[in-house]
Order: sequence, then C-alpha cells, then structure tokens
Amino acid sequence: MSDAGRQALARIDDALEKQPDPSTHEFAQAIESLVVLREDLIRRYRTAPELRGCLDRLNSALSVVVGSEYPLPSVRWDRVKQARAVLAQVVEEMGSGVR
Repeated sequence: MSDAGRQALARIDDALEKQPDPSTHEFAQAIESLVVLREDLIRRYRTAPELRGCLDRLNSALSVVVGSEYPLPSVRWDRVKQARAVLAQVVEEMGSGVR
C-alpha cells in the first residue's frame, strides 16, 4: 500500500470517527488526502494504463466525499462511508498490482 493510500484511508477513517463539521480543517484534510492519492495514481497511470479502473473509482469516491455535504448543511456520513469502502479497494489493488 502506498504512503498516499495509507494517509487517505487514515484521514477518511478519522473523519468518519469524529464526523467534524465540513467547514473545519479536519474535513478539508480528509479531502486533500484523497487529492494527493489521486495525483499519485495519475502519475502511475501514465506508465501503467491498466490502472484506469482504479483511477475511475477513486475519482468517483472523491466526488462522493466532496459532494457529501451538499445540498445539506451537514455531511452525509453514510456516503463518505461508502466512498471509504471504494477507496480501500483501490488502495489494496494499487499495492497488490491487481488492476
């Protein structure tokens, strides 16, 4: 598992546990960790096109997490939890070489 993958999972797990207000730095850090992982995956994808499925799923998970606070004034934690499951699968596949 990549460092970026471990960091993203840890931040999302922390957010799910604490359920911070979406306007806080904590929630922003969770989203930022997903962006860092996405950038890492894009770099890998350039030399390994078979990672396209992982990249597509990570993009979906990122969209769900970012969109989880709209249009409601609070975060839809059920959606973040679903995105976390996808994220865990992507991170595992990135580390194991399974595409």
